[in-house]
Amino acid sequence: MEYKNKLHYVEVKGTNKLKLDDIKTYIQFYKLFCKDNSFQIAFVNIRTVKVKIINLLNIIKSIKNIPIKRFQNDNKQYYEIPIDNTTYK
Repeated sequence: MEYKNKLHYVEVKGTNKLKLDDIKTYIQFYKLFCKDNSFQIAFVNIRTVKVKIINLLNIIKSIKNIPIKRFQNDNKQYYEIPIDNTTYK
């Protein structure tokens, strides 16, 4: 996505649960290809059709206060990102 002559990368998620493996991949992608605040994650609530776009760097800063959980089916670790939180800008 191009915005104000700057290329932005957007990952669209249908849930606020981010797997630890995915976050590691996003960080690696950010280090290789992104500058400044150009990597965004769009959380889409399917039921209410609301979208919350949060910068990857803001998510990384916030997850240190969020407990790691595990999916029951595959035992993968994930963070449940509070997308209703107004502290994200």
